[in-house]
Order: sequence, then structure tokens, then C-alpha cells
Amino acid sequence: MERDEYRGARYITGTSTTTDGPYIAIQAITAATLAAGTTSEDVIGTLTGLVIPAGFTIYGTFQQVQLSAGSCIAYRM
Repeated sequence: MERDEYRGARYITGTSTTTDGPYIAIQAITAATLAAGTTSEDVIGTLTGLVIPAGFTIYGTFQQVQLSAGSCIAYRM
């Protein structure tokens, strides 16, 4: 188990793409901006540039999560 993995969730900060989904929710710790590496089965189009305000959570089925700014917790299925 990696240091940043606890009980089915992953703390994400920085710009690397997290590919060990699927995830069912993304909760912003600080205002989090989604980048091109974020993919969802529930969205037609792109999530690139979507800003999740600090403290807010979005729900869906996310195969990958990538941030261009901020930090979040991604919750696994």
C-alpha cells in the first residue's frame, strides 16, 4: 500500500495522471482544476478546466484523474 492510499481513497496533488481507478467521487481539498488526463464514463465531452471549489465533491465514474492545480481526494469504487 502506498503512503497516500487509505481505505479506498487516494490523495492527489500535482499534475501526474492517476490511473488506478475507477473512482466514484472527487472531493476538492483546495480548489482543484481538472486536467486533460481526467476521464469519465458519465460525461460527454471534456472535464478539462473544470474547477471544483474547496470542500465540494463531484460524483461519477472516473477512470483517471489528473489535476492542473489544487488537491483532492478521489474515492475508489
